[in-house]
Amino acid sequence: MRWQFLILWSVLWTSQALAWKYIEHEQFDAPSAFQISQITQALKKAQFFPLAQSNRGRIPVLGLDQVFNRDDGTAVFLKLGLQPDDKSLMGKILPHSKGQMFHSVTGAGTPYALFFVRTSRADTKKILQASGLEKVSASIWSLMIPKAQAESPVFCLQHVNQMEELRRTRAAAEASSLGHVLRSCAISAVQGLAEGAQDFVQNSWYVIKNLFTNPAKLWDDVVEKYEQITEFVSDFRNKMTDFFDTMSAMDPAIAAEVACSTISSVLVQSLIGGGIAKAGLLVAQKISSLGRMKTALNSLSNIQKINPESDRIKDLTREVIQCAR
Repeated sequence: MRWQFLILWSVLWTSQALAWKYIEHEQFDAPSAFQISQITQALKKAQFFPLAQSNRGRIPVLGLDQVFNRDDGTAVFLKLGLQPDDKSLMGKILPHSKGQMFHSVTGAGTPYALFFVRTSRADTKKILQASGLEKVSASIWSLMIPKAQAESPVFCLQHVNQMEELRRTRAAAEASSLGHVLRSCAISAVQGLAEGAQDFVQNSWYVIKNLFTNPAKLWDDVVEKYEQITEFVSDFRNKMTDFFDTMSAMDPAIAAEVACSTISSVLVQSLIGGGIAKAGLLVAQKISSLGRMKTALNSLSNIQKINPESDRIKDLTREVIQCAR
């Protein structure tokens, strides 16, 4: 009887929790890099690190501003400017069939949503407690940074730069697994679409906004797209591992550049060209082309070992990847 009661309670609570819709805040379309950085620093306390290499937000396809990963693969999504029309839901953990939702506000009063993918309520609570986000309110955030300074573009720019430099340094040391690196390259590549394929990007935001009245479906779609990307990354990792096995003497920095440039190129090409379903075929073609460029890649690797501080070698590696068609 106990398990039947728990199932009934879960169904009733889920129905109640999703009997609301989202209200769009101005930060939805123009997210603050500074506020994204604040939440990023908080989640690092719970060992979650950002995948997108920039805090400018607006990641097309997913409709998010940042994606965080932990070593065990657990993911957390962030979107600024999402606010439930029922304000009593702010600060509460809300259940979803694919994880947990949490809504709060930044120090500037901007509402934001966090989605904990495939995470239990108990684990979500632990993450929020460890990060210090569980009971954070706008008034508490405002005590952390004087209002005049927080609104200063110069102050924000300085601190964003400092945080970004810290993130890059720590990411290299703490997120060293190939899986995390590839997920980061993939999400950053998707974010980069915002600088080029404008029609594609605008359509992504239209799809997300069209689901404001159905938060359950909105997060269903985002999780599905994210898991398609991570599944592609996993398959790509296996194929690249086989490729690198034939080039075991390659310099690690060049190997990382090859892997990151390849996955970025394939993912962007497949998304613009009709969907991630095409990515598998493109990967096979790309790796086959790379196989014909082993001599060039090995030469770049040898030069990199002699001059490890040279960024020019990495630039040349990216150019070789682009030629591999």
